[in-house]
Amino acid sequence: MAEPLKIDESDTNLSAKDNKETNVASTSKEADEEDKKLVSFQCSHCFLFEKCRFGDLSFDKSGYTESVFYLRDPFVPPDFHKKDYAVQDFVVLGSLCYLCGQPVCIDEECSLFYVHTYCISCVSRERDRFPGKLIQGISSKLK
Repeated sequence: MAEPLKIDESDTNLSAKDNKETNVASTSKEADEEDKKLVSFQCSHCFLFEKCRFGDLSFDKSGYTESVFYLRDPFVPPDFHKKDYAVQDFVVLGSLCYLCGQPVCIDEECSLFYVHTYCISCVSRERDRFPGKLIQGISSKLK
């Protein structure tokens, strides 16, 4: 009768530790690659600052009509194997003002979206470009 195979637990722990270190290293490399794709976003009005991505965010069924500053939803654990992303998987921070080109966040105190994104300074300065009822509705925010 053959003797039962004995497993040295110290070897098992070593290999588990090695696997853990390998996983951490590969995750670290993926994080470094992600960091290279990030840009710095700072709202020109409230000075919100965040490292994020900039570009088109559009999918088959939905999307944005202009380039935006966005990041993956930070409240959902990342799924590196997911391929069918949707707008709901991202948080949009802002865009560039259509008139002056300054980065502006989507807070209603900082910007207005009417066909394009406009900073509140440009909306205030160029009131005649927008419908009167729209300007009346946001007049408390304009300087």
